[in-house]
Amino acid sequence: MVSQAIMGTPIKILKKSGSWMLVQTPDYYIGWASDSGIKEFDEKKMAEWRKSKRLIFTTKSGDILSEKDDQAIVSDIVSGCIVNLVSEQREYYLVELPDGRNGRIDKKNSQNFCKWCHEIKPEAQKLISFAKSMTGSPYLWGGTSTKMADCSGFVKTIYFMGGVILARDASQQFLHGEEVDISSSFELLQPGDLLFFGSVNSDGAKRITHTGMYIGDTEFIHSSGMVKVNSLDSTRMNYSSYLLKILMGAKRIIGTDSERGIEHVTLNSWYN
Repeated sequence: MVSQAIMGTPIKILKKSGSWMLVQTPDYYIGWASDSGIKEFDEKKMAEWRKSKRLIFTTKSGDILSEKDDQAIVSDIVSGCIVNLVSEQREYYLVELPDGRNGRIDKKNSQNFCKWCHEIKPEAQKLISFAKSMTGSPYLWGGTSTKMADCSGFVKTIYFMGGVILARDASQQFLHGEEVDISSSFELLQPGDLLFFGSVNSDGAKRITHTGMYIGDTEFIHSSGMVKVNSLDSTRMNYSSYLLKILMGAKRIIGTDSERGIEHVTLNSWYN
């Protein structure tokens, strides 16, 4: 597994082979997926979906319950999933999943997708709060959800909930954003900056293999074994001499212009 597309993610089907489809996700990543997890739309249907009343799930995780039996679970759901609004009740929304199933979710756990798109922006403290809510979540190679994630999938999930679609892999993420000079000290780092780790090849090029997000006061949060916080300060209990040794650079995402690799969701034609 190289990546995940959570429920409601628009994808492009590039090729079909038996029960498998070669697909591309909104971050322009390509991989094979089973057709059992994909609902195929033509261009007309996709245009209708973009104009439809959609909800985005904004809580870490939860369940979609049956409309008639609140003990029956229709599906699980995680942050960033998008479903269609069918009707509104006092405390919940009746929603339709991409495969046509219906269920309900609490109002407090979701927002109108269109409104969310135009209002959301990456704010350091909100990103940090969301990231910390995933503390202890297990590492999964290729994971990009709040249940399990790899290092780049973790920061990608954090920033998506801040309205920004990051490139998929750490090595790709390192190519975007504003460089922060950490060659002599960490004083220029700001909460929300991404830290990148790896090695230097024989030709002097940096090989990025890991990433995390700086949260302030010498600390950064990342997914390594599990989501956890480490420090760049050798006097701290959570200091990692190994990670400091392989620290390759830092990039700032907050305040930078939207472009492929750090694209604001409002500007992505796959969603809007």
